[in-house]
Amino acid sequence: MHDTAFAIAANGIFRFALDTVLSNFVVQVYLQNGTN
Repeated sequence: MHDTAFAIAANGIFRFALDTVLSNFVVQVYLQNGTN
């Protein structure tokens, strides 16, 4: 049961980090295209 909770927490953190990285990447690409 503890392992399942840990897996769910790790999955949530991984998804949050992935969303943050994707968001930052999209913003950087948008800004670079806007300046050029």
